[in-house]
Amino acid sequence: MKTYEDEKLSETERLQRDLEEAHQAIANYKKEQVWVSIKQAHPILTDEDKALIGEGSEEAMTARAAKLAARLEQAQAALRDAVPQPIRHPHMNRTP
Repeated sequence: MKTYEDEKLSETERLQRDLEEAHQAIANYKKEQVWVSIKQAHPILTDEDKALIGEGSEEAMTARAAKLAARLEQAQAALRDAVPQPIRHPHMNRTP
């Protein structure tokens, strides 16, 4: 398919297209590297959290990741600190 498309394009157009594809590949690589560094800094985050963090500049992604990680850590701490309440039967402690 690409060969057929190449036949219809001038050399300049082919080079421009290839350059744009290379720029997109570099941008995708950089985004993935940012995600790797975010996960190293915040191991609580999972691959599913990537969609919550979204895209944008490295600074914006890092800031959103830090906020999400802090919330997840608070939630985990709250669960650890929660004291389970014993289940009481409604007829317990009743005097006849």
